[in-house]
Amino acid sequence: MPEAFEQPDQPVAEQHAVGRLVQDAPLILPWTTLAAITAACALIALLGTVLPAQALLRHRPTEPAASRE
Repeated sequence: MPEAFEQPDQPVAEQHAVGRLVQDAPLILPWTTLAAITAACALIALLGTVLPAQALLRHRPTEPAASRE
């Protein structure tokens, strides 16, 4: 078996004892900042797709050079 898949030699009781010493770390997220960044990214993505499409659709398409009717 490759080394990456081998189990460590640490006993279960030792893992439990270390787990009792470590406290839970609170996750603090500034929701307003996260929402503002998400909204800015969505706006940039929207403008990055709509503006080029609008610029391409503004002009009349040229007729294909191979069409001979």
